Amino acid sequence: MAETADAVRKQHRAIQEQDWDALAKLYSADATYRDPEVELQGREAIAERARALEAPFSGASYEVVSLLADGARAALEWRYQATNHGRILLPSGTELPATAKDVDLRGISIFDFEDGRITAQRSYWDSFSLYHQLGLAFEPGLSGSW
Repeated sequence: MAETADAVRKQHRAIQEQDWDALAKLYSADATYRDPEVELQGREAIAERARALEAPFSGASYEVVSLLADGARAALEWRYQATNHGRILLPSGTELPATAKDVDLRGISIFDFEDGRITAQRSYWDSFSLYHQLGLAFEPGLSGSW
């Protein structure tokens, strides 16, 4: 259990330090990843997704709210605070403008492990809350799409 928790902490630290090579090495070669916007396979694709999520933000602060580990599975509740200074590229290819606004986002990530490496990650957060904080979300009842 301690090894699993330590691996999650290393994953969290690699993202905070923007060490994409170290991040990729924590995953198995064919690891899977899912978040509210994408599903990916492969450690390089996962590290690139993390880099793409971080690129539009600066001054990031990460908080481990809670971490539960049990053998080959771990659950991480996290809080992310940062300022948006760059355009956000959505998986659809749509670019959203930089807003210079602060965000405060909470989420949870579930990890599966095998042989000390992450084999699957499922992360959940409220995308609408993120875009709303950036002033980019449509109000309920308005038509339109990204």
